[in-house]
Amino acid sequence: DIEEIHELIDEHLKEDAFRPAVMAKIEKPSCFYGDNLEKIVELCDGIMVARGDLGVECAPEDVPLLQKQIIDTCRKQGKPVVVATQMLESMIESPTPTRAEASDVATAIYDGA
Repeated sequence: DIEEIHELIDEHLKEDAFRPAVMAKIEKPSCFYGDNLEKIVELCDGIMVARGDLGVECAPEDVPLLQKQIIDTCRKQGKPVVVATQMLESMIESPTPTRAEASDVATAIYDGA
């Protein structure tokens, strides 16, 4: 729970110490029920779109639209958003990305991530 994390930080943070940022990893379909996504983004300092986990938890064809929804929500609230997981997976073995991977990265950038 994000509020509990903030409370723990406040309890244990020494005076004048740097306050760590709290980022939420969006990976479950429950994040999209009602206004859950808006509340999560509001409470956090940033968001990570976990594309791989979303692709397991949701229909793979829904992931690009969910990614766009998360990015749009973050941009509206002025929060940083990181798109991660399987963006350049082929580059573990190859020096260049596939066309699909390059397109995925470009789409995330064009969307504002």
